[in-house]
Amino acid sequence: MHPLFFHWHPGIKTDSALLEPRWNAAAKFVEKTTSADICSLLGLVFDQECPSELTARFTAALVAADPTFPPEKNVQLLRVMAAAALHAKMENMTSTSSAIALGLQSANFPEGRVSPICNDITKRGSEFLALMGENVRPKLHLGTLDESEKKAGSQMAILKEAITTADQAKIASATEAYCKTVLSSMKESHNQLGKVFGRINEENQFLWWLIGRRSPTLDIRRENVSPEVYAIPAATEAAQRVILLPPPACVEAILDEVLAQCLPSTKGPATVINLIDSIDASFLEHNEFDSPAPNLTPLTYLTAERKRTNKVATSSLAKLNIPSKARFTPLQISRQYFREKLFLRALSEF
Repeated sequence: MHPLFFHWHPGIKTDSALLEPRWNAAAKFVEKTTSADICSLLGLVFDQECPSELTARFTAALVAADPTFPPEKNVQLLRVMAAAALHAKMENMTSTSSAIALGLQSANFPEGRVSPICNDITKRGSEFLALMGENVRPKLHLGTLDESEKKAGSQMAILKEAITTADQAKIASATEAYCKTVLSSMKESHNQLGKVFGRINEENQFLWWLIGRRSPTLDIRRENVSPEVYAIPAATEAAQRVILLPPPACVEAILDEVLAQCLPSTKGPATVINLIDSIDASFLEHNEFDSPAPNLTPLTYLTAERKRTNKVATSSLAKLNIPSKARFTPLQISRQYFREKLFLRALSEF
């Protein structure tokens, strides 16, 4: 349980003795969950519209664990419990916890657009991405071979001793054990090397993408395209090169370098509508922009509207609580769309 969980209840009378049972009930609720549930719980945390089916099911689970939990008129308390559920899930690295952290990050655009029930949940999301972005990328453990040699050596000694007895049963048993040990060591070594090569492959893809100075999606050298046109395609290309989730923190810095290779921009920051209007038509035609959670992926939603109607309505910005006159750089748009792409991918990997 988070040490400040009591303080997540602004204006809500709460018996401190009930905190831990309620936290545990929330954590149990997300042990087995769906991508739709995660989107709904994130929506609750940010005080967005949430399906009544989810709130009813979540309330029932909490009441079952704590009969004093209010079954009705409990929206604010449910928001608190949603934050508890998501925070508890992020205590360990799983595909679900990665999706949660990416969703918390993706929803907060522009910064301050959403209001979480407590700041501790978004803080945990940022910490999770920073820590796990490196931890999920395997390192080569040089001691693995030494351990394998020790195990094989121990089994070899047993086999040699069995041979001296001339007991065929002992020799057969020792031989089998030795072979199993060698095979197990080979599997362990190959498995670890495979994971390390996956990391190397990811790093190489980003390296060649950066130094190639070319957009494979638009089939053009970056020096011949503006950052406004390339912002969304660049984010897409970066997302395609991420092998493991969550992504390494350095990718957003690479996006900065990639956009700096484009034509010098003379326009300065622009509105979201102007930047989405700048997207190349062929890019829109050959890519999909579906999202199960528009409020958590605002740029994906707006880009889908541009593809569908050839324009973005000001009313759509209002629906997403994005100021129509707010201005952003291509890099800000590219970073945000990159975050949304990875959040949507994480949801699809449940």
